[in-house]
Amino acid sequence: MRTLVPYVESDGVDAVFASASCFCSDAHALERWTQVVAAACQARGVPLVLGGRGAWPDAPLHAARVRDFGSLQVFLAGVTFGAKRHRGTP
Repeated sequence: MRTLVPYVESDGVDAVFASASCFCSDAHALERWTQVVAAACQARGVPLVLGGRGAWPDAPLHAARVRDFGSLQVFLAGVTFGAKRHRGTP
């Protein structure tokens, strides 16, 4: 989280996708992580997508929760990622 937030704030990110396995059962830790990263993503207009069967928040604020590839496909069909220019690209 400490390295991800500055990276999101650097304006070189079009989206953040995070996954937690079913073995990640610390709902409190995932909630805190989601709040911090979602705030950074929201400030930059960057989508945050939470996947996997970990103990993510059920209805995260400023983040999409996908539980399988079908819901990921539906999410991606409705999202247009920005055409940001990344550092080092013409």
